[in-house]
Order: sequence, then structure tokens, then C-alpha cells
Amino acid sequence: MLSVSLDLVKKACMEKAGLKSASCTIEKQEDGDAFPQAFRLKSNGQEYKLYIYSEEVEELSTILSYSLFSGSGEMLCMARTEFHSPDYPFTESPYTHLIPETSPCALCKKKLSGECEGR
Repeated sequence: MLSVSLDLVKKACMEKAGLKSASCTIEKQEDGDAFPQAFRLKSNGQEYKLYIYSEEVEELSTILSYSLFSGSGEMLCMARTEFHSPDYPFTESPYTHLIPETSPCALCKKKLSGECEGR
């Protein structure tokens, strides 16, 4: 089971992909705790697929590796995001997008077309 709130994961991945998460819902597609875990997101009549590949749990934060795809299968973002523990008193935001050592994001259609805005 993920130690991070699904609402927080939803907000982070939608932000990373440059999408609005205001009226977005999230539901797990399959039972089980093995990775990758698949989720279906619905927002403004659009469907998205979120795959969470790994979770690194530390004392003050948890790091998730994930990617978000459109309903047609286009990768909208791939990211590693650190979700800070609510017990960590010095954090200003609940999560921080990390830059992986090698980033398939560099080949993403949104990045190449300039729609990504560098996120």
C-alpha cells in the first residue's frame, strides 16, 4: 500500500503534466500492492492512466517514480517526486519534483513541442 495520500499523488502528477486537477478523480485499477500500480484518473471528461513504478520510504519523506498517460496512450510526464512527511516541520510544500539522473521526459512530445513549460 502506498504511504502517500492518493489525493496528493493526483495533484502532483497532474501539475507535473501541466493539467488542472480541480475536478479530478482517481481510482486504482487492480487490487494488490505489487509495482507497477495502475490508476485511472478522470478530469473534465478526459481519462488518464497513472502508473506508479516504485516507492522509496524514508523517515521524513517518500519518493515515488511514476508516469502519466493520456487516454490515447501519449506519455504526458514521467517523474520522480518526493512527498514530504507531514511531521517534517521545515517543509514549505507537501512535495517536490526531482530531476532523475536520466530522464525519458527529454523525449516526451510535450517537452519537444514546448508545451511542458520546463516542469
